[in-house]
Amino acid sequence: MNIKFLQYNIAACRNYDTPNIEVNAEQVAEAIKSFDPDIVTLNEVDCKSDRSGNVDQLQFFTDKLGFYSYYAPSIEIPGGKYGIALLSRYKIVSAETIKIPDTISETNKELFEPRVLLSAVLDVNGASLRVMTSHFGLSPEEQEQAVSVTLNELSDKKMPTIFSGDLNMYPDNPFISKITSVMKDTANICSFVPQTYPSYQIPSFPAHDLFPRKIDYVFVSEEIETLAVNSPAIKLSDHRPYFCVLSL
Repeated sequence: MNIKFLQYNIAACRNYDTPNIEVNAEQVAEAIKSFDPDIVTLNEVDCKSDRSGNVDQLQFFTDKLGFYSYYAPSIEIPGGKYGIALLSRYKIVSAETIKIPDTISETNKELFEPRVLLSAVLDVNGASLRVMTSHFGLSPEEQEQAVSVTLNELSDKKMPTIFSGDLNMYPDNPFISKITSVMKDTANICSFVPQTYPSYQIPSFPAHDLFPRKIDYVFVSEEIETLAVNSPAIKLSDHRPYFCVLSL
């Protein structure tokens, strides 16, 4: 059975292709629909926040796609919440939000924000499939803690699993190696490294940082095969979507 899987940091539906970086959930919904996905994991999803026009963004996508959904908030912001989410064509049997322990220090306090791991089990035509997603922190301390929590959850229940997210780390980061010691990076089938961030050139960056790099991932357990991977240069969010076709 083939599954079309989409990982996308939607930047709270801010459109970086507009002069004022306007919020437009409709455009993000259309971008998601264009992939005709079966399962979608999202990062940076606002729920009724003032900055996003008090829209419940996940509910908006749920209604547009007619999917099941689960929201895992990580932060309270003015008017609402901010977090990560799952959309699924398949029924969500169970889902939980696992808090990643805070690691605030003098070296990372300016970068720190609370983080969570979303872990769900789906009923895919009678078979169980676990989907996990997260949005890791920017500091090494946060990343180390997030990887530890993720690996612990992976070892807890053995079943076909997909783990995805904006991990804020390049592929050569040692913490990525810890994940690839137990899961396969879907990008391994590519003759190139799929680039996911930024979706546009940032003039304030040094010249060597103008080109996109890979910080968004989809990992799969051993029994899942990757058939195709694509990270198209869609300039909407500041991240590109990461799309893959998987075989269970």
